[in-house]
Amino acid sequence: MKEQLCFNLCILNGNNFRSFLLRATYSDANQEKLIVYKHCLWKLLESCTLCGQPCLVEEVSQMGTFLSVRTTCSTCDFTRKWSSQPFVNNTPAGNLALSAAILFTGSSFAKVSRMLNALNIPAISQSTFTLHSGLYLQPTILHVWKQHQLELFDQLKALGGSLILGADGRSDSPGHSAKYGSYSVLESRINKVIDIQLVQVF
Repeated sequence: MKEQLCFNLCILNGNNFRSFLLRATYSDANQEKLIVYKHCLWKLLESCTLCGQPCLVEEVSQMGTFLSVRTTCSTCDFTRKWSSQPFVNNTPAGNLALSAAILFTGSSFAKVSRMLNALNIPAISQSTFTLHSGLYLQPTILHVWKQHQLELFDQLKALGGSLILGADGRSDSPGHSAKYGSYSVLESRINKVIDIQLVQVF
């Protein structure tokens, strides 16, 4: 399930979801991410990889957690461009991973943003998080749930016999009144939720 959420992102195509495989490998997604101090990174980049002489380090661009740097050797004129993370469909992978981590763990963007700001770590904006959620992440959750639901239906068909269903809905919590509520249906033999619907409370 985790791998599907990470890699089988979806886009809304008319009224249908079309899934596509991210242009990133499993090793890209699963490898460790590190917090690196900027002056330590500059120390690493300020020496030429060809001749070992000092280089001029210039920051090309920074987008959220993504950083692009160009180094130019003052001796042999060798130039290279370095990026802190790969791209996924023209989106920095780290930015998308941060949005996914916030949404998939049920965290609050505001709290995560304040934490990163306290550490002086550049991060994505609220609008970028909303864009990632609407364009990629929420459709991904729906796509993976539909696939999982079909697997449950196949499992029930293999069992045969009549369904044994239990259902419950919830729209209010103590001290609050809601316009919408969730209604869940559980199949008792396999003890799994087979459907969830959002319903409007009249």
